[in-house]
Parts: sequence; structure tokens; C-alpha cells
Amino acid sequence: MKTEVDSKYYHPVNEYISIGSTLHAGIIQPIRSSPVYIRYKHDSNQRSTLSAAQSLHRTHLVDRFMLGGPLTLRGYQAAGVGPHDGADAIGGDMYAASSFLVTASLKNVGRWAEEWNLRGLAFINAGNLTSLPSSTQGLPSFTNNFLKNMRASVGVGIVAPSPFGRVELSIAKPLNIQSTDRPQNFAFGIGVRFL
Repeated sequence: MKTEVDSKYYHPVNEYISIGSTLHAGIIQPIRSSPVYIRYKHDSNQRSTLSAAQSLHRTHLVDRFMLGGPLTLRGYQAAGVGPHDGADAIGGDMYAASSFLVTASLKNVGRWAEEWNLRGLAFINAGNLTSLPSSTQGLPSFTNNFLKNMRASVGVGIVAPSPFGRVELSIAKPLNIQSTDRPQNFAFGIGVRFL
């Protein structure tokens, strides 16, 4: 079962400046157990052999959440936050991401900026993505680690509307980078749902 919440708040301060905040969160839990095969070393030649199937609660890769990139967490590559298998993102079962931003009209910069309806952007982002614990016994330490390992970024950018959605070019400084993360200082994004 997969559940997500999405909350946004924007407030115009004056004719040129607006402030806003967003919160996205989600959790996925498997409906049933699925068999997982465990590899172990079999002989002196170090050949791997499959053991018997063990029933574990796991979610499928295509169902998991991904986090990172200008649409979900600026300062990190697309799917650049959370569990990885080498260079490949494997996603997570639970995520939370939030943003506080200030936008300002750039129409006084030049005629081209007014024609394109360009806005300057300053932001603070925070978020984390992880797999759920296998039992509820480790839930207090899991929650503590989830909050302690929250990634963050600060930065600036330029945004403009387009027929395909919002276009954004941003520069971000990622904070609290974990060993499996893929940071990214410059990003370009097109979409409808931005953090």
C-alpha cells in the first residue's frame, strides 16, 4: 500500500515578492511477503550458490520512492539521495521533503525578463529517503536516524513559466551529504510539481 501527502502554501508579500513552503511525504508497505533468495559461499573456489527462499517483507524497486533533483530535493542529482546499489539508486519505502522559498519578480531587470515572466528564487530544502525497518522493535531508533540524517540544501535560481510547466535553473549547496548520496550544484528542471 502506497500513500503520499502533498501540501503547499504561497503568500504574496507585495507586487514583486512571494514566500512559500511545501511538504511532500510518502510511505509504502508491502501487502504480502515475497520470497527472497540469499547468496552464500559454497566451496573453496568461492562459487556462489542460492540458498532456500526466505519470506521477507520487501517492496519492489518500481514501486519505491526516489528523492533528489530540482523537482524533489535541490542540490542532489535525480534519485541521488538514499539507498544505492553501487551507482544505481534503489529507492526507499519512506520519504519526507520540505522547502521554504522566496521568489521575486525580475521584470525590472530588462524587457526580456518581463516578457518571459522571469522570477528570482532563494530556497532552503530538506529531505530524507530510507527503507523501513523489518520490525517495529527498532522503530524509535529508526525515527531518530531518519531525522538525524535529513539532507538539506540552500541556493538560488531563476524560474519561468512555459507551455510544458515551470522551467527552473538553480545553483545549490548541499548540506549533510551521506556516503551514498550524489550531490549536484547546478540543476535544470521542467515540471509541474516542484518542491
